[in-house]
Amino acid sequence: EELKVETIASLLGLKKVGYIISQSAKEKDYLISTRELVDMAAMQDQYGESFVTAVVSLYQSDEGLDVHFEAYQCTRQCVKLKREGWFVEEKEEGIAKKKKKEEEEEEEATELMHCGVSTLRDPREPAKEKPVIVAGKDTNRVDNEWFLCPVKILDHEGLFSSDFAVENRMTPQGTGELKAYLKQMAGKPFVRTLSDFHLLLFLAKHSNMDANDIALIVQAVGSQSDPGEGYKIIIESLAGI
Repeated sequence: EELKVETIASLLGLKKVGYIISQSAKEKDYLISTRELVDMAAMQDQYGESFVTAVVSLYQSDEGLDVHFEAYQCTRQCVKLKREGWFVEEKEEGIAKKKKKEEEEEEEATELMHCGVSTLRDPREPAKEKPVIVAGKDTNRVDNEWFLCPVKILDHEGLFSSDFAVENRMTPQGTGELKAYLKQMAGKPFVRTLSDFHLLLFLAKHSNMDANDIALIVQAVGSQSDPGEGYKIIIESLAGI
């Protein structure tokens, strides 16, 4: 499925500019865990300095649970430390060979990566107990917020809508959802109906649509031109209309 996503995005001239972290409503005293911070640094290193991480979390209000959005980047220093292997990660902690210590080691390593403070170790001098200086003091523990840079979120209007059922959710994505979506979009230009990335991915996974068909449909969406009456008939038939 990821390959299909990348193919569609490439045909549309799109590229990866960020990713989303979903956090639970569980109470915590930090913004980003070490695991999340390390992943942020790795992705920024892979995709470039403009790569952004959006954090979506739930919080309790007087009216119930609300959704909260924040966007961050980690510092260049954080990316460099990750690249050079300074972060003590779960896999580096390892699991004791003796069975009686396995559970204890696993719990310790998990706690290490799922808290708001990172443990650092100089890969050139791993025996050094306090390899970094924070606020004028030698230490090996750094609050993850030290590495975070908030990114302003601006309203915008893009090419795509997001009204079709989303894949990888608890809600279904099938013929019924396609039929309901087409009825919802009735009266609009068909190219606007097709301008939903989740719909394009759904069609790309359908056995009755081959790669050439998807490429032509996606290219039509990219140029906002009519894909032709034939594709409208085919897609409506997939919905049982």
